[in-house]
Amino acid sequence: IEGVERQRKAKFADFDAAAKADPTNFDALQARAILYLEKGENEKATADLKAAVELQKDNHRALGALAEVMTNLKKYDEALKLCDDVIKLAPKETLGYNLRARVKVLKDDLKGGIEDLNEALKIDGTDVASLLMRSGLLAADGKPDEAKADVEKALRLRPDVPQAILMKARLAAQANRFGEAIGDI
Repeated sequence: IEGVERQRKAKFADFDAAAKADPTNFDALQARAILYLEKGENEKATADLKAAVELQKDNHRALGALAEVMTNLKKYDEALKLCDDVIKLAPKETLGYNLRARVKVLKDDLKGGIEDLNEALKIDGTDVASLLMRSGLLAADGKPDEAKADVEKALRLRPDVPQAILMKARLAAQANRFGEAIGDI
């Protein structure tokens, strides 16, 4: 563990030095932001991501990372705007819809979250993250059969994903099929 920590500190020092030497180095800013996030230093990560986004305004992944940080900081309105920007820049990718669905759910807009996941799954019907998120939302919305269909599709695509197995067990337990839920776990 000490070796891993030493490597992480060395990596951070390298990216920190690169970002300080050249504040226009997009890759260094983005990498340092990720390392700040790992350390739980969200405000510093936000500053780096905002600087990176300023350098590459059309980089939807950087915007998505910033939206994720804003969500974690509970700055939902700012996060929603960033998600909209991600969708405008990359309308044929699921990233913006997935992020926006998460923010909408955190703002108590369950139906809006489901709608965004529906859009994501129109783009890529094999997106396991979207299927699992929508499954949970459908279950919360009182649609257990639709929720089960999503989790079963996710399991067909990726039978090794623990979240899918847990979701399947949760749905079985909610339907009072406890033996099935225990078997799934």
